[in-house]
Amino acid sequence: MDPSIFILATTILIPPFTAHLAIELARADHARVLGPRAPIVLGVGLLAGAANGYLPPLSTLREAVFVAQPLMILGMALFLGLSAGSTARGQAFFAGAPIRPFARVGVWRAVFGGLLIAAGVSGGLPTGFFWSAGLGDIAVGLWALSMTLRGGEPSRVEFAAWNIAGLADLLHVLAVGVANLPGFYAAHPDIERLGLLPLFGVPLFIAGHVTLLRTLARARHTVVPA
Repeated sequence: MDPSIFILATTILIPPFTAHLAIELARADHARVLGPRAPIVLGVGLLAGAANGYLPPLSTLREAVFVAQPLMILGMALFLGLSAGSTARGQAFFAGAPIRPFARVGVWRAVFGGLLIAAGVSGGLPTGFFWSAGLGDIAVGLWALSMTLRGGEPSRVEFAAWNIAGLADLLHVLAVGVANLPGFYAAHPDIERLGLLPLFGVPLFIAGHVTLLRTLARARHTVVPA
């Protein structure tokens, strides 16, 4: 099957994934501290990711200097992370938010991981990249699914472990991408490139893991007055 079908699917699914995240944030925001902030930040990030992926000057830069793509990814993650957890409202939200909404969003990792493997098996991604990236995402996504299906709220210890595993997997994906993708695309210039998944989806997951880990660490060290 044409690998571009699976690569295109990763891009098409980014908007509904983003909408699902916005919905889960709204559901978890019982104190109504976020207001319209979250949808606005997500919308700006999505537009910036699309610009990085498809505007000719930026896409040309990514092709000419491949290290520009990891820098764009980390820059987007920094923007999203600062927007999410650097304000008093954001910190208040994440400190009081339940775990299950974030776990439900984490299930998307399995969807994107499966698409990466399908694209790779079809010839659209290098072997040294898609098996590692795809299987890691599937494992993290299925772990999130298990937390959503069990009764009761997952423990914060397990949730912290899941966030650590998810973040480590994404940093590993960045490393194997830099090591494998430039040569592959140089040898196959007509292959469809991954677009919004690495330029918006991956930074969003990175920012989410970092923000949640910081919140969990802050809560652990907070002393409750007697």
